[in-house]
Amino acid sequence: MKGSNSHLLEGDIKLLVASRLHNPKYNDFLVYFKKKYPNITLDLTVKSSMDILNALKQKTPAVGICLAKHIPETLNQQLLFNQQLLFNQRYYLYCGYHHPLFSSSDLSFESLLKEDFIAFNSEDIGDILSPITVFKENHDLTGRISAYTNNLDEAVRLIYTGYGIGALPDQFIAATHLESKLRRLPPKEGIADIPVHIFWHKQRALSPIEAKFIEEIVEFDISF
Repeated sequence: MKGSNSHLLEGDIKLLVASRLHNPKYNDFLVYFKKKYPNITLDLTVKSSMDILNALKQKTPAVGICLAKHIPETLNQQLLFNQQLLFNQRYYLYCGYHHPLFSSSDLSFESLLKEDFIAFNSEDIGDILSPITVFKENHDLTGRISAYTNNLDEAVRLIYTGYGIGALPDQFIAATHLESKLRRLPPKEGIADIPVHIFWHKQRALSPIEAKFIEEIVEFDISF
């Protein structure tokens, strides 16, 4: 990677980042970027993916890292080497410690078909997490929705306390203190890949350090 005078670059990069994005290689990239560009300051604000997309559409001077089902026409996410995303979040079905399936010794996919579900508000068809709903519909998971939430931490809490089973991103679960109190359910390959993109407004010129951040994170390749 180029840039022998990287220590001379300085300034602030405003990043809008979706909450609860967990990717070990993203952490590795941040370590690398800090060492290579010690005088660049990251100004991070955590928002929902929808709020990030709406802010960027208004030409907010920022770079966004978030989930997106469809690529907004006004936003640019064309990356080097025709790469279309930063990485995928793989979602699996889980039950919690207080759910009958947690201690079941005879666990099959068929045993899930009538179970109550915890759902995210953004699982509606056409929304960011709609692949979860598509999977449930295609595989006859017809249990009632026992709770809705727009918050990943609350989804984990509801699943842990036995309100129902639900879909959660695997890398997030591995980073929580409740990992041992949640049980991954069939199918073993998971149910959906939700892409995480990096965005900026097409009609807003990137600053040199914004361009450098995007260039570096793409070359580092945090995809799985």
